[in-house]
Amino acid sequence: MDTAEKRKRETRRVTLVGLFVNLVLIAAKISAGIIGRSDAVVADGVHSGSDMISDLMILIGLLFWAKPKDRDHPYGHERIETLTTLVLALLLFGAGILITYRASTDVWRRHESVPGLVALYAAIAAIVAKEVLFRWTKRVGTGMKSLAVVANAWHHRSDALSSIPVALAVLAAIVIPAWWFIDSLAAIVVSIFIIYAAYRIARPSLMQLIDTAPPIEVQEALEQVMRSTDGIISVHEIRARYLGSKILAEAHVEVLGSVTVEEGHRIAEEVKKNVLEKFPEIEDITIHIEPVGDFAKRGKP
Repeated sequence: MDTAEKRKRETRRVTLVGLFVNLVLIAAKISAGIIGRSDAVVADGVHSGSDMISDLMILIGLLFWAKPKDRDHPYGHERIETLTTLVLALLLFGAGILITYRASTDVWRRHESVPGLVALYAAIAAIVAKEVLFRWTKRVGTGMKSLAVVANAWHHRSDALSSIPVALAVLAAIVIPAWWFIDSLAAIVVSIFIIYAAYRIARPSLMQLIDTAPPIEVQEALEQVMRSTDGIISVHEIRARYLGSKILAEAHVEVLGSVTVEEGHRIAEEVKKNVLEKFPEIEDITIHIEPVGDFAKRGKP
């Protein structure tokens, strides 16, 4: 099985499990919230719905971004992963704004209601389930270097975080009914963390869309590998950008002017081979062969 197919299967598996867990949690929290008279738990169940939507988006995205290159998409379909990640971040941001709005409205309207224990049990179960799902999904996404899967993992974490104040608020309301407002205040605090998580997820994807270069450490290491290839005199004009979770790069290398076209091609292929072996995250690199001194003659800094 090739790497792309393995990556696709792993992503599908972790997403399907997440989708199933979310469906169970949505039904459990909304039902427990209604039975236990807890608007906070009902809202938490609705918030879990955003995770379900993100899971569905990942599955739909897999039908496209894991597809092989074709005539209309010679660089592949990896940009779809970047766009999917941005949409997930927007869902997180929207969920944070929605929680803030609902909590503020509850305080303003002085919505007082003492929830039952079933609501508390549902909130605690959701915290445990979502935290386990977060750790597993993040490990898979990090291993595959998939921003979309990692983004989905953080979506699970945000759901777990939002359930913590819900559980504490339900517990406080049960023990001290006069403290009904704590639920809303805690929800506002959690929404800030959710919005920040949305920013953390969106920023790398935005950087990719504007062709931001990889970290300088990666570029320097790339230059060192190319310089170490036999026949290379100097390396300059290294350019690299992300395409989904992969990197596309190009560089100009100087060789002796006496080198034949055939020998220059062999050197270029050797440079490319060394780079791809050392940097599995690099999808492809284009090597431009130049005679030594040509770069200086062009008068570029």
